[in-house]
Amino acid sequence: MPSQAEERSASISQKLASHTYVIPRDLIEMIYKPDYSGAPNPNPNWPNDTVVRLDVQWPTFTASPKADSGDKAKRKIIISMIKGTTRTVAQHLDNLHELHFSPEIGAAQYELKEIHSDLSKNFREYIASPENGPEYLIHCNQSESETVATLYYSCNYDFDYFGLAVNVYFNSPFLSNWREIHQKTVTLLDSMRTD
Repeated sequence: MPSQAEERSASISQKLASHTYVIPRDLIEMIYKPDYSGAPNPNPNWPNDTVVRLDVQWPTFTASPKADSGDKAKRKIIISMIKGTTRTVAQHLDNLHELHFSPEIGAAQYELKEIHSDLSKNFREYIASPENGPEYLIHCNQSESETVATLYYSCNYDFDYFGLAVNVYFNSPFLSNWREIHQKTVTLLDSMRTD
């Protein structure tokens, strides 16, 4: 059984928004702490909050292997966390209406709803309705009019979690597993949050 010192060295403690997270080191892809002290005129739009990116493997949500084979790269899920909030589905739809993009909502596979609009020709947007929590948008870079067969596409979605804007990036073969990806993401975040 590892000692407390060994367990601490296998993880790091990071404050994000108003909570502290104990994050296993092997899950960390990057921790970005902005420092603009050397910039003569820092851009006011640059982020000032720490960004944590985790790299996990589908379906286990354990650390991705260091040597990426094609299958392992396909199974990679990136989870990014930064202080903030995300746009709601209603806000997104209101924005599309205001810009006259005529959004329409229709049925899609995997118990999702798809948003069709004049804007969404080179990508697909889905509304996901989890059992617990608010709806969120899943954005996939798959064109509505597919002319070249592509092995898989990237998908991502954002959701709010205890003062954090969380982005989850995964590959399209796992779109059918969106509920489980979301639940495992929330479970992972819950297990790392200490207060």
